[in-house]
Amino acid sequence: MAFEKLGPPLNIDSFLGKAKNRIYLVGVELEGGWAKIPGGMEPHRDGSIKLGVEGDDPAKIATMTAVGEIPLPPLSVQAFPATMKLYYPSIVNASCGMHVHLSTSKAFSYQRLMINNPYSYPATIIEYVKRWATTEKLPKTHPIWPRLAGKNEFCQHVFQAEEQVKTANKDFDHHRPGHRYTVIGYCWSRLKTVECRLLPMMADADLGVRAVQEIINITNAFLTASKEREPRLRSHIKDDGDTETNERRSFV
Repeated sequence: MAFEKLGPPLNIDSFLGKAKNRIYLVGVELEGGWAKIPGGMEPHRDGSIKLGVEGDDPAKIATMTAVGEIPLPPLSVQAFPATMKLYYPSIVNASCGMHVHLSTSKAFSYQRLMINNPYSYPATIIEYVKRWATTEKLPKTHPIWPRLAGKNEFCQHVFQAEEQVKTANKDFDHHRPGHRYTVIGYCWSRLKTVECRLLPMMADADLGVRAVQEIINITNAFLTASKEREPRLRSHIKDDGDTETNERRSFV
């Protein structure tokens, strides 16, 4: 079903920061401007990035030699912070998004993230990133808040998993059924990842790393909590010799 509204978030309080890691690799797309890029890496052009506008620091803009997007290679959960800090841009503003790609070692774990009812993975990401942003005391002028409120065209609060997993090509249509501009995109046919588009670029690399780590923590907690809620089969054999019956029960 195209453009399905997001379901309710799942309560993951008991597992957040404690769950077993089920993320295989992490990929982060960094957007912004650079005074110098280590290793001669060249950013890809991205027309959505607008630097040098009102509110940007003119002194920083004057040092800029490159602008665009640098997609980091797939990295382990342990390795991504160092590489992310190495290539983090020196200039960012509200037009710059920080997209996080996560892969799982098992297809079944990926399928568990493709859920919107009775609880929603994308809605859970929104709810717990909102709590994280509050804990970090991000000001109300920070570009994360319009994204959390569903007011950013590049991370729409809709669910389109069934259409997205079938799409093998990258396009730039924001409105077709199954488009990729959603809080969570399911890039299975193209990259075998889920893509979180909720985060803007943060002012510095340390805060950026913490934001990405929170997406990982929320995802691991969701995988654990949703597993606990899956219906399971319990067998009973009656004393009078009747045939075995199966009863479903749900862990809540």
